[in-house]
Amino acid sequence: MESEIAPLASDMTEETARRLGDINRRFYAAHALEFSRSRSRPWSSWPRLLPHLRALRSHPLRVVDAGCGNGRFGRFLTGRFPALDYRGIDASAELLAAARRSLGARRARLEQADLLDASAARAIAAQERDAAVAIGLLHHIPGEVRRRELLAALAGSLRPGGLLVVVFWEFLGDERLASRRLPWSAAGIDSAETETGDALLRWGPEALGAFRYCHHCDEAEQRRLLRGLDLDPAATFRGERGLNRYRILRRRPGAGRSRARARVPRAPRGARPRESSASPGRARS
Repeated sequence: MESEIAPLASDMTEETARRLGDINRRFYAAHALEFSRSRSRPWSSWPRLLPHLRALRSHPLRVVDAGCGNGRFGRFLTGRFPALDYRGIDASAELLAAARRSLGARRARLEQADLLDASAARAIAAQERDAAVAIGLLHHIPGEVRRRELLAALAGSLRPGGLLVVVFWEFLGDERLASRRLPWSAAGIDSAETETGDALLRWGPEALGAFRYCHHCDEAEQRRLLRGLDLDPAATFRGERGLNRYRILRRRPGAGRSRARARVPRAPRGARPRESSASPGRARS
């Protein structure tokens, strides 16, 4: 029921969300080639997903990969599922070009869409899938309400019994890379307009001057984001040196696909958490 969905803890303004999204749009437009080259190998924990995907017994296996980047998860799947219907979505034209080069003539549909746009989320939910994945995406979505709406759209795309695979990058507290955190003034943003867990993280050598907006979803936020979506937990584990939390959830049998696209409850404006300047941050190198 709607009452089962916990109110979210924030309601970031549209203007702040746009400015944070612009940081990442500029980053990928300028550095997509170097970024793609640094992201060519499968993550070490991806093989742990295979038993869950194979248990779906779908031929072809219909997968939507939200925030697919250069398509490396698609490459990982194509070598293991001869019958694969893969749909990759990303905002970066440059990364999608890299994905097309690497996937070649394999069965893949690649689409450019800004997943901060509500219409893009609705388009995801409109096509039924056996599995929906958000592997390197959620930390780039500004605002808890927007993260929830995107997860609801992904859940809404699933057939009954289908799987949602979400990876939360839990980077706060990693001392080794804490030096990569930058003050919000570097992007001309008032820290009072950001949420707890938001960070501006330098990427690459300091001389490059490149940085990205990233968000750390803590345990409490993860529970809020996933509650009330007609999903049952199937598995959870940590990977990649313990910095990524994988959550695999199964769509309940008989669940109506429209349920996941229900209205998202929002907390009052005054309840929005603010970013603490004392929290350490980490970036993927």
